[in-house]
Amino acid sequence: MTPSQFDHEAEGLQIVRQLLPDLSPYRAWSNFEFRDNHGRWHEVDLLVLGRGRLHLVELKYYSGILRGDEHRWLRDGKRAEPSPLKLARRKAQYLATRLTDELLAAARTTGEPVPDTRAIVPFVQESVFLHHPRLHVDMPDVAAKGLFGVDGLEDTSGLPGISERLLEQPREGRAIGTNQEQILCSLMERLGLVPRRERTAGSWVIEEALVAQGDGWQDWRAYHQVDQTQHARIRFRIPPPGAPESAARELRRLATHSSPR
Repeated sequence: MTPSQFDHEAEGLQIVRQLLPDLSPYRAWSNFEFRDNHGRWHEVDLLVLGRGRLHLVELKYYSGILRGDEHRWLRDGKRAEPSPLKLARRKAQYLATRLTDELLAAARTTGEPVPDTRAIVPFVQESVFLHHPRLHVDMPDVAAKGLFGVDGLEDTSGLPGISERLLEQPREGRAIGTNQEQILCSLMERLGLVPRRERTAGSWVIEEALVAQGDGWQDWRAYHQVDQTQHARIRFRIPPPGAPESAARELRRLATHSSPR
């Protein structure tokens, strides 16, 4: 969708580009945002259509030793963070739902029979690609499942190479055919993807990490444009899809007139 603004992320994407065969059904989309059925926006580093399913891949350029469990990640000198793999699972679920709904909407528009959505929209599998060459993962096997490193560095990273996931063989009866590939590409176009961008709120720069979310809201971390040691937690309130303009105006009024406590 758009080139990465970060050199290290561009390097990670280039590693994947070199791995993927220039053959059908392989397709890839990088650095985009999509909106789920609740109106919330989600950032995606990389989405790959493989031989048997879609792969939603988060890229992380972490060095040193990575510890933690399936819920929380720990790095020396860094604050604990929610597992990016767990967050990627939610994004994958939201994306699968959007693709399914767009497939049904397309059938209604053309008047065609309602398709078997499970035969068209494959499983969206999440994973995290840790592509720093000097990383070692010290986690229990259950927590490291779904994490991948650079091919050829398995002994030092403690992770399988990313090609093991992206180049996997399809399960019996699950191979992506040419017609299915074309439909999935058209569904991606229908999602109204937008390039991922740096977002600001006044003097604050919104970070990539989603802190928490609920019905009608999302919380994001942010840092000050001038003094980057200042951090904040910023809440976005989101009207549900199809809500009247009055609902959006009320949210804007609340945001404008609310004061810190």
